[in-house]
Order: sequence, then structure tokens, then C-alpha cells
Amino acid sequence: MTGMTARERLERLTLIGKAFSPSAPITNQELFAGRLAQMQTLLGVFHQVGQHAVIYGERGVGKTSLAQVMRAILSQDGLTVYYTCSTVDTFQSVWRRAMAEIEFTVARPGMGFAAEDKAIAATAAEFLGDDPAPDDVRKALSIVADTHPVTVFIDEFDRIREPASATLFADTIKILSDHAVPATIVLVGVGDTVDDLVREHASVHRSLVQVQMQRMDSGEIERIVTSGLEAAQMTGETGFAREVIKLAQGLPHYAHLLGQEAAYAALGE
Repeated sequence: MTGMTARERLERLTLIGKAFSPSAPITNQELFAGRLAQMQTLLGVFHQVGQHAVIYGERGVGKTSLAQVMRAILSQDGLTVYYTCSTVDTFQSVWRRAMAEIEFTVARPGMGFAAEDKAIAATAAEFLGDDPAPDDVRKALSIVADTHPVTVFIDEFDRIREPASATLFADTIKILSDHAVPATIVLVGVGDTVDDLVREHASVHRSLVQVQMQRMDSGEIERIVTSGLEAAQMTGETGFAREVIKLAQGLPHYAHLLGQEAAYAALGE
């Protein structure tokens, strides 16, 4: 690389920056490594009306990346909504804000005998009412899913502090399942067990598929390194991937960070 021009070096820096993602979830399926078993499980859920899913595991194992990649896949054939919760959220605020992401236009009659209809922008949040209950969510999702299946990803679900919200979400999942609404809810959050995330899960165990995200195995970490270097148009020395596997401890964030910093260092030398 000693003969690289400034422009070539800048282009390579850009490639490295795109090839690894230590600070943000992966959204590009081509750069997403491993998790095939979890992806297969989720695809089975999405193609089965009445089933929903919960993705859980310790922080840093790639739950959000998995959810984002699955959203990208599903958006090709249906409608997807992604909402990230905060500590001030409740059942009502989550659904109002999530449904506000679904935009459409409605025809409103114009004033006067010869007036033409006007196209008015609206969101699906208008179907919920001021204080939505689980059945209001069912009705709203039924309207939205009338033409295309809908998948709603609710990330950082564990950040919701209001105890009553867990019960309301469980009730919503059960109602959607009982009425066979072509809409899927995917809850994503930190927890060692699904009980930590969905305390009311016992009432919906038949319709809620559990997808546990454990730490990555050696092969998955190695694929992060090799696919990232390939995307950056670089190769690693023998043993580099093994060293990353040892240091990353099964956490994809560290594999991305080590791969990226190594690539930057190699370019700098």
C-alpha cells in the first residue's frame, strides 16, 4: 500500500468504515455474520399468522442487529415498523409513536358542488384513539394489514418501567393471535431469561416464540472478521482471526472494533 495516492487512501478508509460497525447495529444483510438458526426461527414466525416473537439475551450480543436485518428482509414483501423504547414510555406511548410511522393518504371531499377531493396525509396513529387499549391496537393493525402483512419491532423493551405495560403487551399479543390478524409483534430486549423481559409471558406462551441470543461461537466471529476484511478489499495474516476470536469473547461489537482498528492500523503502516 506504500504507493497509494491520497485519494486511494481515502477510498480505502471509507471502505473500512463501512465494512465494520462497532458503534451501531448492522443493517446491511451482506455484512451480517452468523445467527442463521435465529433467522430461520424468525422467518418461521413471520410466515405463521398468530405467532409473535421475543428476542432476548445479554447486552452486546447483537439483538438489535438481528432485528434490523430481519426488518430489511421483511420490508421487501410487507410493511415493517421499528420503534426503540425509552424509560418514559408506556404501552400507550409506544403504540402511538410506532403507528405514527405508518403514513398514507386519504381522500377528503372538497367544499362545494364542483370541488375535487383532496389528498390528506395521515398516519395509522389516528386509528388508535387517545388512550389505546389492546383491542384498539388490534383494530388499528387489522386496518393497516388489510393489504399487506405488518411486522412491528419494539426494541429496548426492557426499558419500559411501568409494570402495567407488560400485561397490556401480553394481552395485545394474545388478542392478535386469537383473531388471526396478519400482524407480527417482535419484542427485543436485555434479559437472561424471557421472564426478565416479558413477565406476563405465561398467558401467551403458545403464540410467543422465544429467540435467545447467546454469545457468538468461534465460526461466527471469524465470519465477521473475514467478511469485513473482504468488504474492505483487504486480507488478514494467518492467526489474526484466531486472535480476534480470543479477545472478542463471543461479542460481535468487539469483533467489529478489533477488525476495524486492525484494518486502520494496517493502512496507516
